[in-house]
Amino acid sequence: MRGSTGSQHVNTLNGNRFRLVTLGRLALVGPAGKEDAALGKQRRKLALLAVLALARRPMTRDALVEMFWGDQDEQRARHSLSEALSHLRRVLGREAIAARQADIALADDLPLDVDALQLADLFERRSYSEAAALYGGPFLDGVYVAGSTTFDHWADGHRARLESLFLQACERQYAILARAQQLPECAELAGRWLDASPLSAAAALALIGALEAPGTPEADRQALDAYERLRVRLAREYRAAPAAEVVALAEKIEARRVARGKASSGAPALESASDPAPIIATSTPDRPERPGRIRRQLAPFAAAFLVLLVTAAALLARVWKHASSTVSPSAVAVLPFAVRGGPGVQYLRQGMVHLLSTNLDGAGALRTVDPRAVLASTVGSDGVALDPKRARAIARRFGAGLYVLGDVVAAGERLRISAALYDQRQSVRPLAQAVVEGAPTELFALVDRLAAQLLAAQSRGSADQLVRIAAVTTASLPALKAYLDGEEEYRAGRYPAAFDAYQRAAALDTAFALAHLRLSQAATWGAIWTWEQIIDASGRAVRHADRLGRRPRLLVEAFHDYNRGAYEDAERLYRTLVAAYPDDVEGWYQLGEVLFHCNPLRGRSFLESREAFERVLALEPAHRGALIHLVRVAAEERRSAEVEVLLARAIALTHDDGVLELRAFHAFAFGDGAEQDEAVGALRQARDEVVHRSFDRIAVYAHDLAGAERIAAILADPSRPPEVRAMAHVWLAQLELAQGRWRSAQTQLTAAEQLSPLIAREQRALMMAAPFLDRPRSELEAARAAVAVTGEEPRRTDYVILAPLNGLHRHLRAYLTGVLDAQLGQVGEAFRSAAKLDTLALAAGAGSEARGFGQALASSVRAHAALAQGRREEALAGFDRGRLTLVSEGLLLTAVGAQALERYTRGEVLREMGRYPEALVWYAASGEAGLDQLAYLAPAHLRQAEMYEKLGDKQKAAEHYGRFVGLWKECDPELRPLVDEARRKAAAL
Repeated sequence: MRGSTGSQHVNTLNGNRFRLVTLGRLALVGPAGKEDAALGKQRRKLALLAVLALARRPMTRDALVEMFWGDQDEQRARHSLSEALSHLRRVLGREAIAARQADIALADDLPLDVDALQLADLFERRSYSEAAALYGGPFLDGVYVAGSTTFDHWADGHRARLESLFLQACERQYAILARAQQLPECAELAGRWLDASPLSAAAALALIGALEAPGTPEADRQALDAYERLRVRLAREYRAAPAAEVVALAEKIEARRVARGKASSGAPALESASDPAPIIATSTPDRPERPGRIRRQLAPFAAAFLVLLVTAAALLARVWKHASSTVSPSAVAVLPFAVRGGPGVQYLRQGMVHLLSTNLDGAGALRTVDPRAVLASTVGSDGVALDPKRARAIARRFGAGLYVLGDVVAAGERLRISAALYDQRQSVRPLAQAVVEGAPTELFALVDRLAAQLLAAQSRGSADQLVRIAAVTTASLPALKAYLDGEEEYRAGRYPAAFDAYQRAAALDTAFALAHLRLSQAATWGAIWTWEQIIDASGRAVRHADRLGRRPRLLVEAFHDYNRGAYEDAERLYRTLVAAYPDDVEGWYQLGEVLFHCNPLRGRSFLESREAFERVLALEPAHRGALIHLVRVAAEERRSAEVEVLLARAIALTHDDGVLELRAFHAFAFGDGAEQDEAVGALRQARDEVVHRSFDRIAVYAHDLAGAERIAAILADPSRPPEVRAMAHVWLAQLELAQGRWRSAQTQLTAAEQLSPLIAREQRALMMAAPFLDRPRSELEAARAAVAVTGEEPRRTDYVILAPLNGLHRHLRAYLTGVLDAQLGQVGEAFRSAAKLDTLALAAGAGSEARGFGQALASSVRAHAALAQGRREEALAGFDRGRLTLVSEGLLLTAVGAQALERYTRGEVLREMGRYPEALVWYAASGEAGLDQLAYLAPAHLRQAEMYEKLGDKQKAAEHYGRFVGLWKECDPELRPLVDEARRKAAAL
């Protein structure tokens, strides 16, 4: 669309151009400078124009129909799209929109300027002043398409990007204006900057600094007024306080104002007793102190603190005698507060020690020093302010790395409580500060808010982003403390314990969005709950996300998309998040999760996740999850030195039986026979799940199939439960097949059948369907007959490996029957199996997972049937529709859920059609996701080698031939000619 970018400046609009306004509102301005009234009332059509205008390529009709009319039936939706396009052509011109049968795009020469595109162009050209001036507000502010999450995500992505450009433009232009000493312009720009990003400390400092720069009394007043407006806004809208550096600047200005007043009047200036957070003048006029009234209001609270410390000296001696010589970074000592306001509030000097200690104790890893011990250590200092240096010495006696100082001021009918948290290992500058105000009758609520602010402010590291957000988005301190308990367990990988803590937090505050988010995540990683419950939890997080800002809301919505199988949407939202907030640890980690676990299902390599996990470690070097994922990535890339370093770091951070898995990985990736024997011996005593994870990772990522066999054999021991032993033989069969040994695989399946006939028959049929095996027709017919036997669902199982298939074995049998029918050329039977899957999916009482599983498998069976009839394009489309999405991660990790057969078959179809680049993508994704797909790895390498040879890339061809030979070097005799030929070709290349 020529002329749509900033190359046509906003102020040079000529007489024949249209202008699309998207920043702050949505409107189409005609060549005469008037808004189109008809379109102004039909926002969906204008939104459609915005989507087309910002698209970098033609949009498909299907995508537009789904985005704008996905809640209508297909015929009506397509008619609505056609009608909207016709309306836009009537306004913009007959040739404005180029529409082919499948794609739609705006004409290249359409005379249309778009402010969003102009803003991006101006920023790119470093025209920061014009870019900031052009920003009229959030992208498509207030524009919604009912029922369309796709549109919401699209708009959110552009909104975050454009807002980020505006904020960066403000920051850079402010620096230019400041150097030129253009103070009024600085203040005006900083005001817009702060209005768009009220939590930005940089914006607040810029505004207050510009206002106070003249150094006059009026300048100080204006700066303090701006600070007060910000403080009130943050308290009202975010339940937060200004950043510590902003408070410090305001304190400096207030001190100057007080000093100036003292100099002019000769009156002494009011000084704080302890002075950790001097009072900033507020817009509320001071009232005469009423000590009598305050004393009456506080009397019920004071009674609790009238117990005399008659044993103070003895207690102090005991505590000091046993005080730790080491300092704990998680121990907190709350020191007596300085109190001003008459005798009626003096009890709070000691009272705040008790109240705040109780609230901070148990918040995550924090543990508070016994308040009685603290008070005993300060006997004789009543009424004397404790400075940070003396407080640090007292805290050190109790082994506390953190300590709190504060003050209470009573004025009129209000209390103002300030507190500062210090880290004695750092400088005397506070680690966190908090201020609350309210009526004396609200004392307990005020202390709750004070504790929440300190917890939020002290979590300054990027790793604690969610903690900071959690602290300001729940009104319940007990809920916050439960959430912090969950965070401690979650980061250590103790998911069941984390789940329990998050569940308490969500029960204490049912609208606590981040508690619901973490609850869903802990249930996912810990294999807790059904998939419907997990999705419901992430859905509750989305429903309560209105209490969150844009940044955490993107996290919540992206994870819900991940849960419901909308992987493209999840990836787009996570990328939007980390583009706008490059320091967001959770955003980078979850992006890595999507790329690592979902890429193979989409025909992409999990190696794409490397960058995301590396960004996590750059921000949080001790992130165990990122380390473990990078171990697997580096192992797949054959980076041995990197694997060893990462493994050592991960092992040091692992404090449960997961360390056995990591040590086993090291043993079979690098160790000698003695280390491997030790690892196998340790795993003999481990839980079934740890043993399974160990041989799976060693087979898939360390590429040691013989080592994996040694460990898998542990689970076949007669001491294990029958289900576990049956699956052990299935896994041993898969390891044999991955090495081209179908005969040995058959032996293992026969052993499995003695323990669990149903499991063995299903697995045999699935392996038999592998195209590269080319088994005799009689074997295919026998496998089909074995799974086609009608029957009820088997009893439910709690075994974590098989539990995802509870209630789905009829679906699985219908799928396997249909696939084998297609391979046997019995296309009609295959279509009947697909129809049966449709019926099962839509049966009364079928949950969302059963529906998604059945419908996807039905599409896959139809794709296999179409392929049997030579209809390749139809088959490819069917495989697209058959991709599993709305199912649990546990189901995706099963042999059929991983859809390795469909992924490999896609590569086969594309190769036969001569579409080599696309085929290579799908072959490369074969065998990457887990042991169940490993059988396809060698054939996929062979196909890639053949295609690279035809494409003339000898180096890659030789590499893939070599990897194929390495996997099948001891294959069955009938497969050996393939290996010999590959070895010959590799040598020739």
